[in-house]
Amino acid sequence: MDLVFDILTGICLILGCLMSLGAALGIVRFPDVLSRLHPGAKPQVFGLFLLLAGIGFAARSWALVPALVLAWTLQILAVPVSSHMVGRSGFRNRHFTASALTVNELADLVEQMNREEEQEEAPAEATDEPREVDADAAGLGNDTQAKPESDLEAERD
Repeated sequence: MDLVFDILTGICLILGCLMSLGAALGIVRFPDVLSRLHPGAKPQVFGLFLLLAGIGFAARSWALVPALVLAWTLQILAVPVSSHMVGRSGFRNRHFTASALTVNELADLVEQMNREEEQEEAPAEATDEPREVDADAAGLGNDTQAKPESDLEAERD
């Protein structure tokens, strides 16, 4: 029985290390942020699972299982969120190869946001001349203006 646990431990640790190595090579090798998201998330999480399983088989103790499950659960919860945020930041800062995308659903939204940011950053022109304010647009119109008859009838009722 000990031989079976030793074999399972060795297989899990070797495969987990290979998966983590593959994730590291993918992160280094792939050209842009969006293509690096996959090796930074999926093989790394599976590699960690195999390493934790190997540690569990090597320890041969049920007391360690809750800690291992907690570590893997936290990893599963954190990786999608961090990958999403890295991808979003990389897309917004244009750290990707546009020709590699088959569909770019966010291009219009990013362009609109960039235009809005540029408008906010542009300094307002200072002039000594007073500006004309449209009273109706500013909501400063007086209430004594003539109202249509339909509005007057509605107020009487």
